[in-house]
Formats: sequence, C-alpha cells, structure tokens
Amino acid sequence: MIISDNGLRLIAEFEGFSPTLYNDPVGHCTIGYGFLVHLGPCDGRASEVPYQGGMTQAEGIRQLNDKVEAYASAVDNYTEVFLNQNQFDALTSFCYNIGQGGYRDSTVLRELNLGHYGNVCTELQKYVHGTDGVVYPGLVRRREAECTLFNTPIPTIGEDKTMLEARMRAAGIFFEVATKLEMGLTIPA
Repeated sequence: MIISDNGLRLIAEFEGFSPTLYNDPVGHCTIGYGFLVHLGPCDGRASEVPYQGGMTQAEGIRQLNDKVEAYASAVDNYTEVFLNQNQFDALTSFCYNIGQGGYRDSTVLRELNLGHYGNVCTELQKYVHGTDGVVYPGLVRRREAECTLFNTPIPTIGEDKTMLEARMRAAGIFFEVATKLEMGLTIPA
C-alpha cells in the first residue's frame, strides 16, 4: 500500500514545518516536516551543510513524499494482517514518528498482528513519551488523531448495498454456470 493524501496531511500537521534547522523537543537536529538531520543538537556537523540555507515548504513537501515511502514500506512489511487505507495511514504516521525499528518492536504491532484491532488505540496511547520520559501533549494529540483515523471506516464508493448484493449474486450465478459447463453438465434454458 501507499499512504494517501489524508495520511500525508496527518503527518504534516503534527510534524509542523520549519524552513530552518532546529532542535526538536528532545534535542535532535531537525528540519522541514520533522526530518532528522542527526541525533543530538544542531552544531554545524557535515550532515547539516545541505540545509544551511534552509528549505522552502515545497521542498519540504517533496522530501516528505520521498521519505514517507520507507515508513509506509515498514508498515507494509511488518504488518501481517489486513489494513484498510485509514488504518494504514494512521500506522504510517505512527511509524514516521517512532521510526521503523520502533514500529517493528512496538506493542501496537504485536497486538495488531495477533488480530486484536480493538487494542491498537490502547497501545498507541502508550507512545506519548519523549526519549526523556516526559509526556508530550503534542504526542497525546497525535495518538488521538491516529486512533480516530485508524477507527474510521472506509465508505463503499459508487455502490450502495443493494447494487453490491446484486453484483455478488450475478457473480455467483456466473461462477455456477461456468463450473457446470466446465464439468460438461447441461444448463437448463
């Protein structure tokens, strides 16, 4: 799967945008939509050089689109159960925030892979602490938004229930006729 525009908006909203290098809440050098430049504070290291002149928001959006693919792939690779688009987007936001290894080792993924979809939000809400152990209100709000998205059903597009049932019946009849023909049975007119 790939992340939808809804998922990208969620990540962008909670990461926020900074056109210049800054130290994130736990002191790591960051730029754009939460792109980690290196661990530890901004201090002039070589990894900061490409960002010395800052970045435009358009560059930040391009970088977000590029970088989010790795996190979406991690969700795809480590998740063993079916996800709808909203669930996938919510978990990609979570993975983007805690990292691919963090997602792989999370209790969120463990519960999900056990088929305990109903426990996902309980587990997500445990990931509201920074590496310093402090509860961050922004992480609390982010986990609430991820839970809301995770639990939002996907509407059926372009078909109501009656139309869908009719199509399923027609498909079943077609399958029955094709099977009888294949077996050499006659079909009553």
